[in-house]
Amino acid sequence: MSSLPAETQLAGPTRQLLALFYDAWLLAAISIVASAIVLAITSGEQVKPGNPFMTTYILFVWYGFYAWFWTHGGQTLGMRSWKIKLICDTGEALTLWHALLRFLTGIPTWLFIGTGSYFLIVEHPNLTHPLINALAKLPPSVVLGIGCVLLVAGNLKNSWRNRFSSTQVIQVTKS
Repeated sequence: MSSLPAETQLAGPTRQLLALFYDAWLLAAISIVASAIVLAITSGEQVKPGNPFMTTYILFVWYGFYAWFWTHGGQTLGMRSWKIKLICDTGEALTLWHALLRFLTGIPTWLFIGTGSYFLIVEHPNLTHPLINALAKLPPSVVLGIGCVLLVAGNLKNSWRNRFSSTQVIQVTKS
């Protein structure tokens, strides 16, 4: 049962998607720095594509980014720019458990939105992963649309991943 004030307004999917786009740029920069650290450790040797350790490392870096911001104020920089905030259903700050659940349930959304966006930019992607090749047969707008539907599936303002992680994205009013 939610104990949020009655005047709390849930954030719409447009703001959430724009904040996600903003944060994607930040994550790209952080990923470059994280990769540079790996290059320093490997004496400049390239890590082979698909290396499970590198993939896991980058996922931990991304989780660390979101977990830090969500548990320390409830807002990433993108969320702050679009005046939205992530809170628990009880109105309290998020715990690492809430952040983990929300992060894990966001992965399919990010994959479809990222892949669909990539397909819109690159005409003939040369990819070797069978799932990505199967998605490449679909129109890019369909792949991107699946990601957007996953973002808001269940209810336009209180999506399934919010309910699963016992969180809500609210609009921030000036106080």
